[in-house]
Amino acid sequence: MQSSYPLDQQCAAALCEQVAMELEAFYAYQALASFFQHPDRAFFNVAKYFGEMANEEVEHAKKFEEYLILRGVQPTFRDLKSFNPDKNLTLQQAFELALKFEQKVFGSIRHVHEKSEEHTSELQSH
Repeated sequence: MQSSYPLDQQCAAALCEQVAMELEAFYAYQALASFFQHPDRAFFNVAKYFGEMANEEVEHAKKFEEYLILRGVQPTFRDLKSFNPDKNLTLQQAFELALKFEQKVFGSIRHVHEKSEEHTSELQSH
């Protein structure tokens, strides 16, 4: 079922970018999970943690995609940035990277919220 309220183009673009941000975070977390799963490192619980984080980011991306489709927007996709952990990456550095990813994704969500607030304000003023 499609919404009878069309989604503003700027909101749609911000949501499509949010999908990309979630998928980039997935990509990085999956790389970290693989990195720590490797027998040379064998931090299996850390690998499991990053694997769970990766799965969570994919679920977020799917929810944003579903919302776009519900609102009548065909999601667009861009190339994802590659992520390959340095072979000397420490646990502390990995978690610092994860914090940066979370902050970047959260900043993007705030941007989506700001765009939706702008659009809501425009609708209310008419």
